[in-house]
Amino acid sequence: MLLLLAAAAVYLLALKVTSRWTAIAVSLLATPIVLIGGYYTPGYSELPGVVLALIGIALAFYDRPFLAGCCIGTLIFAKLIYVPVAIVGVGCVVIIHRRSQDLLLVAVATVASALSVIGILFIRGEFWPFIEGIKLNIAYSQGPFVGGTTRLETWGAHLKLAGGSGLSGQTILIILVNVVAVFQLCFSDRAREGVAMALVSVAILPVSIGVLAITGLWEHHVTILYIPTLISIVAAAPLFELAAGKAPVLTLLTVILCACVLGDR
Repeated sequence: MLLLLAAAAVYLLALKVTSRWTAIAVSLLATPIVLIGGYYTPGYSELPGVVLALIGIALAFYDRPFLAGCCIGTLIFAKLIYVPVAIVGVGCVVIIHRRSQDLLLVAVATVASALSVIGILFIRGEFWPFIEGIKLNIAYSQGPFVGGTTRLETWGAHLKLAGGSGLSGQTILIILVNVVAVFQLCFSDRAREGVAMALVSVAILPVSIGVLAITGLWEHHVTILYIPTLISIVAAAPLFELAAGKAPVLTLLTVILCACVLGDR
């Protein structure tokens, strides 16, 4: 179900920059390959967090700031550390499209949805246990086993524990895909939305790495990078559409290969 929701979000994003058939190919092929890539661990809370962030960003592209804010508010309780990524992603979309008045709607919806969940937790007597769980997670992620005597050393230790050298390689690949996408989009009739897509991916990439530098401990924590990864693939979708006219089968294989490489398969 989560994979289907993620594919739907990617499909809606891809429709902004490419044709319906290319959007279907990207959503149905790239999404599951990336999301169940090398950093994925079944049963953990990372996948719901990625899905909610993607849906929120997609809703922002379709001028649904209130619903996007609801996704952010829900994300607070589904995967708290993903909230900065969703906020920056949705905020970038709103600012790029010069809809600064929508920021207020996003904020109101975030607060309203968060308060609704808090109310439910209070009724069920689960709010304070939830807070205690967050405190324990914070204490664990900042525990002495991380290593490092300075703040910079501690951040480096978190990144090393989470992804090591593979983290830098994947970051470079995401940036390269976005650069290629922006270059190609300069000659596209959907340049504005495509460049916006690439800018969102580039904007949330350092936020994702920052979250890892503060909280990263295990490989599955790197799943947060799948958010900018999928958005970068969407930004490159016009390239796939261009190639599909001449070699459709080869294009499908290229989409699969791109997803495998960026998903750390």
